[in-house]
Formats: sequence, structure tokens, C-alpha cells
Amino acid sequence: MASNMFLQYEKDVSGETSLQHGHNIQSTQIPRSQEDLRDRVSSLKQAFIEFLRPSDVIFDIQGLNDDFIDTVIEIEAYDRKTAVKVLMKKILKDAGLVTQFVFVLETQGYERFVGPIHQTSSDKGTAFSQEYFEFIIKRLKGELIDVLDILIICGNLYQNGCIKLRDKEDIEAVHSKSGRTAANQRLFQLIRRRKSNWALLFVKAMKESQEYVKCKMDPSSNNEDLERTGIVVSQAQTYDSELSHDFTRWTYVSGKKKLRYSQRKRHQPIEKRKRFTFEMKWSITNLFAYHCLMMANQIVACVKNAFLIYDLDGNFIREMSITTFDWIYGMTALSDELVAVTYNDCCLIDIININTGNVTKRIKTNDSCSKISYENGLMYAVFKHSTIKVMNMFGNVIRSFPSPSFYINYIKIDKDRLFLTDYHDNILYCYDLQGQLKWKFSCKRIKELHGVTTDKHGHVYIAGALSNNIIVLENTGKYFKELVNPSDEVIKPIIIFYDKSNNCLLVCNAKGSVSLFDIIHPQSCEIVKPTSSLLCSMGIVYC
Repeated sequence: MASNMFLQYEKDVSGETSLQHGHNIQSTQIPRSQEDLRDRVSSLKQAFIEFLRPSDVIFDIQGLNDDFIDTVIEIEAYDRKTAVKVLMKKILKDAGLVTQFVFVLETQGYERFVGPIHQTSSDKGTAFSQEYFEFIIKRLKGELIDVLDILIICGNLYQNGCIKLRDKEDIEAVHSKSGRTAANQRLFQLIRRRKSNWALLFVKAMKESQEYVKCKMDPSSNNEDLERTGIVVSQAQTYDSELSHDFTRWTYVSGKKKLRYSQRKRHQPIEKRKRFTFEMKWSITNLFAYHCLMMANQIVACVKNAFLIYDLDGNFIREMSITTFDWIYGMTALSDELVAVTYNDCCLIDIININTGNVTKRIKTNDSCSKISYENGLMYAVFKHSTIKVMNMFGNVIRSFPSPSFYINYIKIDKDRLFLTDYHDNILYCYDLQGQLKWKFSCKRIKELHGVTTDKHGHVYIAGALSNNIIVLENTGKYFKELVNPSDEVIKPIIIFYDKSNNCLLVCNAKGSVSLFDIIHPQSCEIVKPTSSLLCSMGIVYC
């Protein structure tokens, strides 16, 4: 796939392809467009020396021999800038390597270089905003390092594509080994390398995860912003309080108790509003062969071996029976049209087009698998109730690790987290994608765990069939609130699916009843107009 993408990219860059009798003819003269590309790359040599990390890109550049790669990596270990010079000297000698190099820069998220290479630039307002916030951050860097919750900021930047998984793991390792200050410094270093608009992205991450820090550092914040985030106290409040007037003090003090932002945010409510409930056409006879998700603005349910399609108003559209094996035991969305399904006691994974009902691809496996989830080109499946295997789309096993329980009945991947529910022992497990346990959750508020899903803020939702409820956890695994209970006319919820694009929660119960709830995050839906043209020019709506 990557090679096909590069071939298309190379064709786009060169602007033309010479063909004779169906074969490509290699010209001994470098096309003018490739010379221009090499000149633009060469003009950024000093920027590469300052910001590029060779190990981020060198392994994906086709045409470099292993000895040269090893040499560059060894040099980088003690002198990154020299390693960049050696790499660039090699790249600029070969027009083909230049094209490869630019393609890899794009795939690795080095937008700092990609924009100038393709001669695209930000508008003047955005450029000025970047300079403004870069100046503020540099002036207040010491104070920021003291108050930023680095792991929350890092997670936000990763979820929004501002840093790569490798960067995130690097920062977490520094935090674990050397503490918060070193991790903050590492974060500043990594984001500056990849993004020329790093200051805007950093401020946006603070806005979404630690708003009171953003309001404190931004001179354009008004009294409403300061009151909402707890930096100043509204006159309507009746309790005694004090506020330090020192600009470098970042915690609000009420009496003797310091209330940090992370504690205040924990109590921000998540609300729901039921949109509709409908009954499916099929009766549910086997809970393990019952699946439901949302894709392409449709509700796609699977019962036994039939697909039932509904629109987002609950209206029935069509039914398709799949003429394969009887019981579909696992289902996950791959795209707006394709799903991957698994079968009971069958060593197969089928890729099915839900618009046609056709099996577009069949992947043979060594063992039977049940539950399955998909993320970033990889499938994560439970095999023989004992092993979690990670496979590519050809069925090749990338890695595997033991399942924590024989009774796993749901698996869900969210960015860099893997969730497993154990319906027998009432435990939710959270692993990283390498199979290391991060945390596990169990409490008496929820019984017989089934479905698990996540929203775009990192909250985790779990369905309890025996307790007739759905609860919400923080991304750290701490109990947040009960969101759905029998008063919402939801009995025995089995399947839940959070549609992040529409902020709604799909809930299916054991009797075939389907409900859709709109989920309201007050902090993210309250819109406050920016107080200056500077903030408007950023293209970011501040709530």
C-alpha cells in the first residue's frame, strides 16, 4: 500500500510519465520539476539541521542501503546535526531519493518542511498569531513547565495528530524516568521539530485540556473567561476566598484547600438527550452473535448472519443476508463501506461490503477467533479465548500477547489503548498496544460487563447488562458517573457504540431494542466569541 501511494505521489511530483509500447522509459535527464523539487529541499538545509531527526524518516526512504542507514543512526546517537548533514548530502545527490524523502516527510507529519517545499504558506493572520503565542510561551516557559499536566497535554496533541505515537511514548518514558520538567522540555522540543505552527497547536491543546492555564497566559482573556475557569471568583459566589494577584501563581485557593484544574475538570458533567428508540426486525437468540455500530451516517446491526440497515432517525432501510457461515461472532468497521467479521469455531476473517453484501476478501487464520477490532490498518482479535493477536490486512501476525481472561466478550481499540471486557468477573482491562496492562476497573455499580466504547475526550463508556446501566470512566480508569439507567427505559444494555463525528451514543439491549442518545459535553459546546481579532485570525473557536 505504501509503495503504491508513493508511486502515485512520484507521478504527481514529476507531472508526466513517458510511455512506449506499454513500458516506462527512464530518461537520463532529470525532469525540470524534479530539479525544482531538489532546489526547494536544498534551500531548507539549515531548517533540516535544526529540527529534523534522521531516525524518524531514514528507515522509510527506499533506495538507501543498510550500511549507510546504520552509519547515520550511529552518528545521530551522539551528534544529531552531523547525522542530518550526512543524510542530506546523500539525498540531494539523487532526484529519486529527494522525491522519496519528501513523501516520507509528509507521512511522518513534518509539516514544518512540507509546506515550504510545496510552496504553501499560512495567511498573515495565522502567521502573526503563531509569532504572538510563540513569544508568550517562550516568556512564560518556566512557569508553564511548573503547572502543565504534561501527560494530558501530550495525549491531546497525539489524538489531534500533532505528534506521533513514537513521540508520545518518548515523552512518557522521559516523564517516568526524569520527571515532569524534563518531559515538558522534551515535548516542546518534539512538537517544534514537526510543526512550524507549534505554538498555535500547543495553545489549542491547553485550551482543550487545561483551559485555566491558557486563560491565565493570554492577555486577551476577559472576566467571563477568568470566572469560568476559576482564576477569579464571581461576585455572585457567597463563600470566602482569596486570589493571588501574582501573575506567576496558577492555582486558585479557597480557604486552605487548593483546587487544581484537573480536579475541577473531573466534575464537569456529561449529559445525554434521547433521540429515539426502535425495535429491530429480528429477535435476539444469541448475545454473542449480535453486533451494532454506526458508519456512513447509518446504523448497521448484525444478527446471526443478517445485516439490518437503519438511518439516523431509526427508519429501516434494507436487510441483507450473508450466505456464508451461520453465526457472525465479531464485527468491526474498516471504512464507510467495509466491515470485518469473524465466525464461531471458524478460522476465517471475511471483509464484507455492507452496500452489496459481497465478501471482498477472505483472510485465513491458524485458529478460530471471536471478537475483533480495527485501528490504523491493524486488526486486533481474540483467538481461542486465550490470546490477543495483532494482524495486518493480509492476516500476518505482527505480535500477540495472552488474554487476561477466558471470558472476554468485547474488544475495543482507541488510539493507543486496547480495552477488553470480562463479563464473568466484571472487569474492564486497559492495555497499551504492545500488550502491557495500564489499568483495570471493577466496581459494584456495574455488573455483567459487555460493550465498551470511547468518546473523543478519552472517556470510557461501559455497559452493564445485569445492573441495567451504562457508566462513564475518566481516561485514567477512575469512575466518573452513571450516564444511563432503567429510568431511561434501557434494560439489559449489551452493545454500545460512540459516534465521535456526531457526538451520539448508540445503545442496544438484549431484546433487540435500539436507542440513540445525543451526548452533551457542556464545556465543549458552550461557544464564547473571541475577544480580539488576533484570536479570530487563529481559526480556532474558543469556548
